[in-house]
Amino acid sequence: MSELQPIPEGDDYKNIMKANRIICATLMIGCSLFAIIVLTMMTLSVIEPAVDANEGSIFLIVLVILAGICLVVARKNYNKSITSAKDSLNTMGEKLNVYRPAFIIYMAMCEGPALFGVIAFFLSGNYFTLVVTGVMLMAMLSKFPTVAKVVTDLGLSSQEQAELE
Repeated sequence: MSELQPIPEGDDYKNIMKANRIICATLMIGCSLFAIIVLTMMTLSVIEPAVDANEGSIFLIVLVILAGICLVVARKNYNKSITSAKDSLNTMGEKLNVYRPAFIIYMAMCEGPALFGVIAFFLSGNYFTLVVTGVMLMAMLSKFPTVAKVVTDLGLSSQEQAELE
C-alpha cells in the first residue's frame, strides 16, 4: 500500500484543497448515484429483493451497528488527529500532512456503511437501510473541506488562510 506523499513547504495549497474537495464530492456522488440506481430499479420492479422481510431485518440491525461503530471511531480518530495538528507549532504544510490522511480515513469509514446500506436495500428491500446511508452521507458532508472549515479545524493564521484561498 502506498503512502501519501508529504506536502512540501511552498506547494500550491489551493490545489491540495481542490483535491480534497474532489475526493469528498466523488465519494458522496458515487454512493448517491448507486443508491438512486438501485432505488429506481426496485421501484420499477426491475429487480426484486433477494430475501424476505423477516430475513432482511438482520441486514438493518447489522448496518445500524456497523454504521454506529464506524461513525464513532471515524469522529474520534479525526478529532484526535486534528487536535494534535492544531495544538502543534508546525507549519501549515505539516498540519495539512496530518489533516489529509485524517480526512481520507474519516471519509472511508463513512463510505463503507453508506455503500453497505445500499447493498442491504438491494438485498432486502428495506427502505430504512437507505436512511442509514443518508445519515452516513450527511456525516461525510459535515467534513466537506471548505477553506473556512480547514482554517478553523487546524487553527491556521490569517496569513495561512490567505494561502489556502
